[in-house]
Amino acid sequence: MLKGDNPDNSFSEVPYEKGFQLLTYLNSLIGDMQMQNFLQYYLQQNFLTSIQTIDFRNTWEKFIEQNYGGLETN
Repeated sequence: MLKGDNPDNSFSEVPYEKGFQLLTYLNSLIGDMQMQNFLQYYLQQNFLTSIQTIDFRNTWEKFIEQNYGGLETN
């Protein structure tokens, strides 16, 4: 618990590693060039805003819909 402690002392690499793994996985699905396109699209859609996980997912799905005609579901 950090009661009375500096919040900077709670640093953990876990969220950064999870984010890295997610982006690496998404990159493996669409390739380097399209990932660059997605990141530019993502920044245009979310410039100067705070987002939640569902917002990221919606941005990803919209990008896939526009560039690949939709998502395949199993």
